[in-house]
Amino acid sequence: MPRRKSLPPTEAPQEVAPTAPDPAPVDAETPPESEQDYNRFLPAALAMSSEHVKPYTADMKLIQHNTQTGVESVSPYLARLKNEAAGIDQTHITELPSLVQGLDFAVGVVERYASPPTGTAAEIKEMTGLRTLLLTVADGLVLAGIFPANKVQPMHRSIGPTKFAGDCVSLASLFSSKKFAQQIEGKSAVTPEKLQRAAKLGAKLKTKVRPKNAKKQRVSPELAQARDRRDRLWTLTEDYQEDVWKAGAYLFGRSLVEEKVPPLTAHVIQKPKPQQPPLPPSEDQNPPATAADGKAAGAAKPKARKKS
Repeated sequence: MPRRKSLPPTEAPQEVAPTAPDPAPVDAETPPESEQDYNRFLPAALAMSSEHVKPYTADMKLIQHNTQTGVESVSPYLARLKNEAAGIDQTHITELPSLVQGLDFAVGVVERYASPPTGTAAEIKEMTGLRTLLLTVADGLVLAGIFPANKVQPMHRSIGPTKFAGDCVSLASLFSSKKFAQQIEGKSAVTPEKLQRAAKLGAKLKTKVRPKNAKKQRVSPELAQARDRRDRLWTLTEDYQEDVWKAGAYLFGRSLVEEKVPPLTAHVIQKPKPQQPPLPPSEDQNPPATAADGKAAGAAKPKARKKS
């Protein structure tokens, strides 16, 4: 299938859509540049064919981390890529971090229009953080051959707070299982307090948060528009990431590209390097004897008895 070309970002007009509501305010943590980036890339996203738009189902923290890793890996070689790989759009490489900031702003707008029931926002945020911690550690224990992969890997396909809450309950149960307790002792930084909190929050939010298959409430025009713009910016982000991946594959080869340029939504686990036993010192590596060594040797030498 030929690669769809995305339009280059252009300066946003003063009014992109006359009927569009103003974006909801964002957290104080969000840098002001993110709204500027949102407005800068929005025209290209709106010009995208609706058939090309993909729904946003990702984790923003993972996107930001993996974007930084990929762009930093290939950026030192931009001059080489310009001469040797003219088919790679370098603008997509250099602009991707700004596009991700704009996407972050769009995600925040959706969250404010679709806020969860009062009192659950902070709990969902805490639960999501605990899930990320437990799932990351569980991935490492799968690589170590302790946890079964079929118990952990399906959780990476979970989407939404309801599924995340179920993952917290399952992960807490897995870590607390007597079957693995002895094997993971001393190999995990997850504390019993975190496991208890994850299990408690997960059990609570599984019933408190509306699942996706529940009867849907009426979606406001503002929320529908915010979701559409978020999805369009997410699709544009994937299009830009495609050129970063191509650059990584060209520079590092297919065997290393996912380490140097991880997929935007990948949980990257660093495999521990095998430790080699230290080599015994050779004769020429022995330090030269010193005067102090001679005195010590003399002191240890038994005195000869005098003949009577």
